[in-house]
Amino acid sequence: MNRMNDLKTTPKAVCDRVIVRPDPETTTMGAFELPPALEDAPRSGTVVATGSDVKGPKTGDKVMHSQSAGVSINHDGERLLVLYEREVLAFFDQKQI
Repeated sequence: MNRMNDLKTTPKAVCDRVIVRPDPETTTMGAFELPPALEDAPRSGTVVATGSDVKGPKTGDKVMHSQSAGVSINHDGERLLVLYEREVLAFFDQKQI
């Protein structure tokens, strides 16, 4: 039996990368469907890990990024995004939320 398969691992970001757990995407707000113009609006997520060269967001912070930013990966059955720090449009300190 391979014990590595039983362990839940935490992804590590390198250099100026930020790993983000995307917030669930919604195309509706209550009973109303959002107009197509809002579908291109920035997306948000929570930082899972940051590389050693990242100076802005920290683990646990909320970030905003464009819809086309980053590379989607599947880690332990969970969808994550790997972004360059420069792709982060804004971030919010977890202590302020």
